[in-house]
Amino acid sequence: MYKTYSTLIILLLVCVISFPVMGQETEPNDTIAGANPLGLDEILDADLSQADTIDIFKISVESDKMYSIATQTDPLVFNAKNVLKMDVVDENDESVLNSSPSGRYEKFGSILRAWVPEATGDYYVKIWAAPDVLAAETDPSYSIRLWYGTPISVAGTEHEPDDEVTDASLLPALMTDGTVVHGYLYNEYTEGDTFTANWNDFDLYKVEVPEAGMVLIAETTTPGRLYGHPEWIRETDTEITLLDNTGAETPIKNDDKD
Repeated sequence: MYKTYSTLIILLLVCVISFPVMGQETEPNDTIAGANPLGLDEILDADLSQADTIDIFKISVESDKMYSIATQTDPLVFNAKNVLKMDVVDENDESVLNSSPSGRYEKFGSILRAWVPEATGDYYVKIWAAPDVLAAETDPSYSIRLWYGTPISVAGTEHEPDDEVTDASLLPALMTDGTVVHGYLYNEYTEGDTFTANWNDFDLYKVEVPEAGMVLIAETTTPGRLYGHPEWIRETDTEITLLDNTGAETPIKNDDKD
């Protein structure tokens, strides 16, 4: 006779269900006036050099939607963690971010996760690197992508609330047949009544294991892996923690911490 063992898993899932459009940057694009348009779900191939140290891309976004922006490289050729820098600025070249996304995508470069613009309009994504650092790279090429465009009304309600064990226990259990779940990391947060941001969110998913000793495998995955990019592309900006049914953390084997 089988016994049912229930566990809770904090699974930060960041998947999308749209297909990207591929393109190529157009030089020169090192000023706001000359910025290349970067559309939603568009991937542009670009590169920097010792003589061309900055690329700027223009994006049009809405204040009631959540976006992500990321660079992506082939780390076997170009490990961009300590090379590529990223910022998002307004038309006056003033940063609109309260922290730096540079290096957050590890070897793939920089990532701005789940960004909600303060106002609807045009912004500019700056990608740059120091000349001496670029001089040491054989091929500092990369791709940049703007994606999601998820309405806050969806991101704030899908599989929510699920930040507490008691909340997650009331929601349906995850399928264990390999079904991909699309989740959203969004948590409206006001700091000192000075600004509102969305960060530090986590999602708890219930997993029902039918028999003791069974192996549970879970991973976060990137849009690239879903749509034909090389299998080595991993999600490096999220973490998975396994909890037991009391909410206590249990040991897991993490095969790709970085």
